[in-house]
Amino acid sequence: MSNSRDIDAVDHLRRLVVRGIVEQTGLNEEHAMPYATAVVMVLQTEFGGERIHIPKPPSSTAPNDRQLRIQSDLEAGVSVNQVRLRHGVSRATLHRMFPGGLPKKIA
Repeated sequence: MSNSRDIDAVDHLRRLVVRGIVEQTGLNEEHAMPYATAVVMVLQTEFGGERIHIPKPPSSTAPNDRQLRIQSDLEAGVSVNQVRLRHGVSRATLHRMFPGGLPKKIA
């Protein structure tokens, strides 16, 4: 049977996962809890008792200069094809840069 330290550690991990789900998706805690519980169970099954390395996030999630120039062009009304040619990017790359949708022309 698990000791109280293990129970506390699982509870702490579950709270971290819930917080991540809430912050990243906008779900409320009540709806995030079943997903967090499932993630924690998978982690316990796969890595229980082990130390695992979790890489740090990228140093900056801010858009880089290239992305800002592309965004500016799209907001200025430059066509997607012209932006692609001007910046040497594919349509797929544009959609990866702007996962919420390409910037629209600003009126």
